[in-house]
Amino acid sequence: MASKVTNRGKEEILKLAFQAGAVEGTNFNVELLTGSVPANPEDLDNYSEISSDVVAGKTAAVTRDGSGFNVLSHTDSSTDKAWIQIKDLDFAGAITNATGAVLTDQNSTANSRKIFAYWDFGGTKSVSAGQTLTLQDLEINLTDS
Repeated sequence: MASKVTNRGKEEILKLAFQAGAVEGTNFNVELLTGSVPANPEDLDNYSEISSDVVAGKTAAVTRDGSGFNVLSHTDSSTDKAWIQIKDLDFAGAITNATGAVLTDQNSTANSRKIFAYWDFGGTKSVSAGQTLTLQDLEINLTDS
């Protein structure tokens, strides 16, 4: 028996997880990383796996609601997907050689934080003191494979 999640169902799953509180905790963090991109970022589980690559002091809180995750949609086209986007996030410089970012919960024990998403910048991002690095449209997709 084949089964599929409808595109509307995918959107509702994302809404429950990131806007309505189905995941433990009240909010999320986006944290900048340096270092090489993990070979299989989809296999990351906990903060302890990437803690040596976290850029100290470069964390942005994301509220669990429509203001923190400000785009939620789905398409019934050939891509058959639903997506949610995080609001634009600003990180004050100086930042040197950031290679990606992760979305985690806000567990008070850093190494116990769960990793929900990883974004690869496709190269390094650096800004000087007094400048701002803005991450726009960080997206989480649900698709059928």
